[in-house]
Order: sequence, then structure tokens, then C-alpha cells
Amino acid sequence: MLFKLKSLQRRLARKKKRSSNYEKQRIKVARMHHTIDNTRSYFHFEQANMFCVSLLTW
Repeated sequence: MLFKLKSLQRRLARKKKRSSNYEKQRIKVARMHHTIDNTRSYFHFEQANMFCVSLLTW
């Protein structure tokens, strides 16, 4: 996902600011940031959940 974010940001940097294509690309970059954020927070939630469950069954 980070490689895709890198390429999306590179494409955004090449666009003319405030053009319609720039805005569309900016939304794609924001969506990828949101996806990465959700993935990381889900991973931390799962790790904490597994830790708590393992303590309860121990």
C-alpha cells in the first residue's frame, strides 16, 4: 500500500495546482491515506484484543 501511495503522491505532484485533475488526484491520495490509517488501527485493535483474550484464557 505504501508503494501505491508513493506513486499516487508523485502523480499529484506533477499536476497543475487547483485544476480538476489535481483535485481528483488529491481525493485518491486522501482515500489511500484513509485506507492505510484504517489498516493500521485495525491491526492494533486485533493485537490488543488477542492479548486480552490470551490473558483471560491463561
